[in-house]
Amino acid sequence: MSTSLWPPLLQELADIIGREPALVLAEEFGGVSEYIPLKAKSNHKFAKQIGMERMSILCETYGGIWMTIPRGVNLDPKKPQIQKMLGQKSGRQIARELGVSERYVRKVASDQSRAAQGMLPGL
Repeated sequence: MSTSLWPPLLQELADIIGREPALVLAEEFGGVSEYIPLKAKSNHKFAKQIGMERMSILCETYGGIWMTIPRGVNLDPKKPQIQKMLGQKSGRQIARELGVSERYVRKVASDQSRAAQGMLPGL
C-alpha cells in the first residue's frame, strides 16, 4: 500500500523510521503532542513500541521538539485482514502472507483482545 494518501508528517515518519513503526506511533500516540527527546532511552514510551534502533533515528531527526503525531486512523487496510485471520493461522503465517511484521500482527491481536475484554459484562 502506498503512503501517498497519508498525512504529510506521517509520510515523513514512514520514510524515516519505516511504514509499520509510523503506523504504530499513529495508532498509539496519534492526535497528541509528544516531546521527542534529544537522546533515545529504552524506557521511553516510543522506544517500547518501535524499538531502540528506530527511536534513535527519531531522536536524531526530531530530537528536542514537540510533535503532534498524526492519528492516521484507518490507514492500514491490512489490519482488518489480520483480524480475520487471527485464530486461523499463526502470526508468522499471517505476517508472511500479508507482507507485514510478526510484531505488527501481535499488536493487532493485542488491540483486538483488549477491545473484547472491555465489552465483557461487569467490567
